[in-house]
Amino acid sequence: MSKSPSWAGALLPSADWVPVVMSSLQLVKSYGGWQLLDAGQPVLWFPEREKGLEIATIMADARSLYRGEPTTVEAQNDDGEFEVIAAFV
Repeated sequence: MSKSPSWAGALLPSADWVPVVMSSLQLVKSYGGWQLLDAGQPVLWFPEREKGLEIATIMADARSLYRGEPTTVEAQNDDGEFEVIAAFV
């Protein structure tokens, strides 16, 4: 990202700056196992959380590497809150 100088020492994006879209893979509890969501759409189901995280991490890494698309992997914890497990930029 290139930036152009501005007053007061701050940097502002230049005219050729394009915002980056971050994609997200989320692992959620589902039917006694774990559902992998891609942009909110169900993609895969796993009986074990660890296997779901393994596959989601591989998918995110590949998406970042081959498409240049920054991707995060998030998973629900025991309280149902999402935690970022990995980020590939």
